[in-house]
This record gives sequence, structure tokens and C-alpha cells, in this order.
Amino acid sequence: MKEHDKNEISELLRNYGQAYNDGYQVFVKDNEIAVTIEPAQFTLDLVMKNPTKLSCTISLQRQPRPEMQKTPVKFPDLPPLTADQLNEVDQIFVEKKQIYVLTDLNQMLVKYDLTQGYQGLASQQMAFFTSRKDQLKSIHHYYNAPYAVFFYQDEDSSWFSGKFAIWVNLKTKVVEGANWMSFPLNDGGLLSEDDFNLITKSLGQNGHFGAYGNVSEGLASLMQHSDIEIKNSADDKEFQIEISPKNGYGHTTIFSLIKATGEITAPLTMHMIPEPEPLDIEDIGLEALELE
Repeated sequence: MKEHDKNEISELLRNYGQAYNDGYQVFVKDNEIAVTIEPAQFTLDLVMKNPTKLSCTISLQRQPRPEMQKTPVKFPDLPPLTADQLNEVDQIFVEKKQIYVLTDLNQMLVKYDLTQGYQGLASQQMAFFTSRKDQLKSIHHYYNAPYAVFFYQDEDSSWFSGKFAIWVNLKTKVVEGANWMSFPLNDGGLLSEDDFNLITKSLGQNGHFGAYGNVSEGLASLMQHSDIEIKNSADDKEFQIEISPKNGYGHTTIFSLIKATGEITAPLTMHMIPEPEPLDIEDIGLEALELE
């Protein structure tokens, strides 16, 4: 494909929000791409490079006016996991005990308990930033050798809400990935054990800011009373971390952590006060109104 075609695709994609700011390149990292060029439109056939091998087709109208259409996301044509493979996954999950994952929208750190196996995972919260109560999830699985791939989705959710996926290498007995699937793929996903340990060690050594806060207790302990966001810097050399109290009252601490050394740089601490509850006129009472 010629460079001017990529540039035109990029310009068309940027019409559809911040997720597409990088244009054509937004798909390159995570997908195999086949492009069909026609006078009236570009057609992008995308297949994820990760073991899920999900696919999607995006059509970009060139004329008479720009328009984007997405097909429903498709699973690959692969066999479901056998009973023996499912038992193997459960054994791996129980031994692993838990995983830490960064959510797709804001890279908030959450923990999933694996001790109840692949079915027990379905009972845990996977949909965030919604007032709707979490519902029972359907589980879809298949074998993409050597990977066992699982999808969890609320029964009434659409394909575009981003299904949670987790994949396990049955050869190495390792949980290799987890994320909410979308095109383009959002930032976030599984926080590796090495990265978790690096951050925890660095907090223990460098996370006491005196009167301005103390985050030295480590990630596992902090998660009990704090919301934690962890993002990769653009050059992938630093973690950008924000730690805030769950109740909205206390210190919010923002800093960068250099991956190569564990050094914490440019710490910033702010004191947070929760917003007051809105007044309910019925709670004021008629007597208070009569005084006016």
C-alpha cells in the first residue's frame, strides 16, 4: 500500500474521536491488516496478533462524504477447550491465585481472584463506570495452540462494549495476557508479575513523602484503600502512577517511576476533599422553610 493511501486512511480515522488520533498506526501494533482500496472506500480487515485472533472489518467511506462502519467482532474458527484442558486451566489458576489488570478506560489497577477457577472468574466485576449492577456473564472459550482463550461478557452487552479476555499458555503453564478487547485495542491489560514487583519494591524504598503522603506499603496493601492508575509513558521507559483515596478524602499522589532503575521522579501530592452530598429539600423540613 502506498504512503498517500495510509495518510488518507489516517485522516479519515481521525474524524472519529481520540481513540483514532494516531490514524492508520493505531491498528499496526496489535493487528494484522489487509487493506482493500476502492474509489469510494477503504476496507480494513483486522485480525488481532494476540492469541484471541479476534477479527473485525472497518469500512471507511471516501465519498460522497466520510463515514465509518464496523462489522461485529468475530471469533476465530477454533475448537472449544476439552474437559481435560479446562481442568488444566483451573489448576493453573488455583496455583497462580490472582492476577492484576489495568482497566481499559483509565488503567485503574484491579485484582482478580483465580482460586475458584475459570468459572469463578465470571462472578467478579468486569464492567466499570456504569450504574448497572454487574450481571451473570457468558463464557466463551477455544483452543489456539498452545493457548486456552476465554471471553467473559455480560449477557445483555453488545460486542462494542469490550469483552474481557484472558489467555493461558498450556505449554508453559503461564497466564500470559488479559484485557478488554476492542478495535483499536485500548491501553491497559495484564500487569506482569515483574512489573508489579518492581513498582512495589520502588514504593517501599522511595514512596515516603513525609508530610505529603506515604505510599511505601506497596500495591497489594494500597489497593485496599486507594484507587491506583498506572500508565506507560510514550517512550515506554516510565510508569506514570496516580494513587488516590477511595473515599475521596486524603492525599492524591502523582509521580513517575523509571523502569530501568525503580527511581521515583517528579512527585506531586494534592490534598483531596470529597464533594458534599447534594441537599435533599425533604431533609430540610418545613420548619426551616417557614423561617424564611
